[in-house]
Amino acid sequence: MASISPRTRSRGAAVRVENLSKRFGDVVAVAGVNLYIGAGEFLTLLGPSGSGKTTTLLMLAGFQEPTSGDILFDDRVVTRMPPYRRDIGMVFQNYALFPHMTVFDNISYPLRVRRLPQAETKRLVGEALELVHLPGLEHRYPAQLSGGQQQRVALARALVYNPLVLLMDEPLGALDKKLREAMQIEIKRIQRETNATVVYVTHDQEEALVMSDRIAVMNHGSVQQITTPKELYETPTNRFVADFVGEVNFLSGTVRAVDGELCTVELKGGLVVRASAPTHCKADQPVAVAVRPERMALGPCGASNALEALVEDHIYLGESMKYRVRLANGEQVVVKVPGRQPAAFVVGSRTAVGWAPTDARILEQ
Repeated sequence: MASISPRTRSRGAAVRVENLSKRFGDVVAVAGVNLYIGAGEFLTLLGPSGSGKTTTLLMLAGFQEPTSGDILFDDRVVTRMPPYRRDIGMVFQNYALFPHMTVFDNISYPLRVRRLPQAETKRLVGEALELVHLPGLEHRYPAQLSGGQQQRVALARALVYNPLVLLMDEPLGALDKKLREAMQIEIKRIQRETNATVVYVTHDQEEALVMSDRIAVMNHGSVQQITTPKELYETPTNRFVADFVGEVNFLSGTVRAVDGELCTVELKGGLVVRASAPTHCKADQPVAVAVRPERMALGPCGASNALEALVEDHIYLGESMKYRVRLANGEQVVVKVPGRQPAAFVVGSRTAVGWAPTDARILEQ
């Protein structure tokens, strides 16, 4: 079976998931998921433990058989096809390298299984090592490598035969924060250079925002929202997505008036604010006003939403300062300001907290 050099194939396969479900006895792990992943796209499945993201990935790989639904690679149905016939690459959290094999032997393993000629194997392994910036390490063993280097070897092994789809299950979970952040950039670089179609699983929101072309947020086996990182953060469609992706303040209230794209909401205690109104917003509807901490400001700011507040705590985080303040109605919110600003608001002081109506979003309770 011949292989194609990563530099000669334009991109991976388009992936379509149609009404995919998986049950384990009475437990529904995945419930009717529909996805389209474009050729060369980096899609992340993001969600908490038990949301169904890894089960979905394992069904794409062929390691789990769906209870119902279909999986297609470039319009080819692969739903019941064994993993070795799907032309996929797989990268796991624990790397799954063979400890008794050198880097060269680990990377070349899938090529030897495919019985490629020795010269072709050597060429492809060399290209893969260049791609992951590890030339000259082919004679080392996994135990002689750092965690980041081992992860690069695992990535090279998954890419060396140029699979149609690259599947990655929490691949950076075992790395420390600084190395993990560096590897996020490296994986994205490699994906762009190879035009690989990547389906990536993580529970780390920041990781998903940094790496993805689109993100599918999952909960209880279903996709809650699928869109670009910016759209996901700026315009979440429900309370779960807003709360899971980044920090957010929720203020409970009732819609009193709708004026085009803005609506007026009465909060507990008679406080009144304005916020962006989705199309389903209507008068007398109980809602939650969602505001990101960094969109709020303390002190006189001229914002139309300005409420009296008591500073209860502040935390210095280097690049930012977090203030926890209590509104006059008893509700608490967190405000995030750049760390370079002086800590002008001491605990126990009274001030105002404000934000623009367009920086708040109305979500159903």
